[in-house]
Amino acid sequence: MNNSLLSWTKATLQKLSLKPDLKHKGQHFLVDKNLGKFLISQLPELPIIEIGSGLGAITGFLVQRNLPVVAVEIDRRFEPILAPLQEKYSNLKVIFANVLKVDFSQIEKEFKFKNKVWLTGNLPYQLVEPLLLKLVRNPKEREVIAGATFLISERSAREMGKLKPPRGKLGILATSLFNFQLIKVGIGKENFWPPSRTSSAIVKLTKLKPKELYSSPSRFFGTDCLPIQEAK
Repeated sequence: MNNSLLSWTKATLQKLSLKPDLKHKGQHFLVDKNLGKFLISQLPELPIIEIGSGLGAITGFLVQRNLPVVAVEIDRRFEPILAPLQEKYSNLKVIFANVLKVDFSQIEKEFKFKNKVWLTGNLPYQLVEPLLLKLVRNPKEREVIAGATFLISERSAREMGKLKPPRGKLGILATSLFNFQLIKVGIGKENFWPPSRTSSAIVKLTKLKPKELYSSPSRFFGTDCLPIQEAK
């Protein structure tokens, strides 16, 4: 692993007198450039909504693709880092907000994207389930989403891709709307600062076509409590 990004991350946090919020926001910053580049290589040529920009490690790679990027970050403490990045790149817009309260359809409308958008980001464990639930319950929002490529905990990734019972809520939520693909597993704790508690994985979620949504009853095993109203 190249340690330059790790050194920069530590120095930047120290310069801003910041400590990662592990308890409430699960902040573990990506510090491996090669892993960041690999994540970007898995994205389609579509406008991007990045969830949780943090110090901008992934954002910096995204803007170099010369496609629109909307970065949503809940923590305003990172504004001194993200604001200059936004000034430098005309294809970047930073929004400081809780992504669970952001309307993706409004973003698509405001920026007049010609294509549907793709989600990406290094997601904390506690955000994965609420984010998927948000998409399940909001047909207007999921209508503008083509899919997602996320860096998440390996445990969440394996639960998400489980198709046979017993299944957890993550598996039900993910496969009710998306085709699931496990891209990379065994991503070590040392690729993050502070080091993550568990190994991580990269997953790809490609939204199902309307005719596929109800084609397989196994996708909806146990979904009585999660009604899906498909957008017309």
